[in-house]
Amino acid sequence: MACGALFTPPLIRTVQRGSYTRPVLIALFVGLSVTDLYLTWQLIETPGRVFYEANPVAARILQKFGWWGLAAYKFACAGTMLGAAILLARWNRRAARRVLFLACACVGVVVGYSGLLFLTHARGRQELLAQQARGEAIEQASRVRRQYKNRLRHLALAVAFERRPLPQAAANLRAFLATVDHDPLPGLRSLWPGLDDEACLAVAVIREVGHLDQEGISLDNAGLFPRLETEFAAAFRTALPHIARETHHRQTPPPGNGPLRTVQASL
Repeated sequence: MACGALFTPPLIRTVQRGSYTRPVLIALFVGLSVTDLYLTWQLIETPGRVFYEANPVAARILQKFGWWGLAAYKFACAGTMLGAAILLARWNRRAARRVLFLACACVGVVVGYSGLLFLTHARGRQELLAQQARGEAIEQASRVRRQYKNRLRHLALAVAFERRPLPQAAANLRAFLATVDHDPLPGLRSLWPGLDDEACLAVAVIREVGHLDQEGISLDNAGLFPRLETEFAAAFRTALPHIARETHHRQTPPPGNGPLRTVQASL
């Protein structure tokens, strides 16, 4: 044995004595702690609450302070563990190495279990994420359509009460569409071929005015449609499409529904 030790390189003898064991274990423990946090984030962020934080203290911190709070908690625990091991090494290096090895083993088991969950549920997780993305896209599209309908109604009221001329309302509606991810123009062009974009939007505004009238909103203007027809012809150099008349046939409300509502629009 003495002869073998004589010919062993100095670096290998140093590693055998354990001088490099603690730094390796410290690096391994830090790497495992970071991996644990990453896998926890990946699993808990799976849609549908399929996974949860098993540690009640960590779960409470996550609920109250979010991911930054959970990261601070986990790294505080890891830092406390490393600090205790470094202090212990000043009196007993072998005991410190054993503590570090035990800590790495414990965190390694947790990481291994989380990794197994992550791998075995990878396909289902991707499907859930895809479904969530589709749901968010549908919700966003519905929200934008509601914004468009609200803007169209607002402009229709302004035009009906002569607060805004029809061409200006059409231009305003087109400017609004440039700011949102919604484009009704392809459908409008198919309904009224030959009209430019602002003319199509002007027809949409006129039809919306008719819908307001059908809802029982008293517009207090017997010559409303003829005025809009004249404005359209003067602005766009063409006759108003016949389909725009469809919403301007006042529907008489059935008896007992009360008087018509009068809207005093402050637009």
